[in-house]
Amino acid sequence: YSMAFFLLIIAGAVWSFIYGGIQHDKYDVAKYNRENNPSPESKRKQALVGTVCTVIMLLATAVYVGLGLALYMWGTAWWVFAVGGILCGVAAVALGPREEN
Repeated sequence: YSMAFFLLIIAGAVWSFIYGGIQHDKYDVAKYNRENNPSPESKRKQALVGTVCTVIMLLATAVYVGLGLALYMWGTAWWVFAVGGILCGVAAVALGPREEN
């Protein structure tokens, strides 16, 4: 019974954290305004990130097809998409707009 009680307390704490986070996000007017009315510089940076990520994933697809056709690595060359996704994350962090508080 003690383990069940402990897990019940943990479940209540997790629910409280999630509910509090949702409420905080709901009333964050500055964040809402940044997301729904971005500055021209922010729009430009978001477009640049989208373009760079598109190029990265197209190159990853080309490498996958090239490895598959040239070396018949269809089953083992899947890792290029994981690397492409990581590179997209790096590009988003490096090139994306910065939040100003």
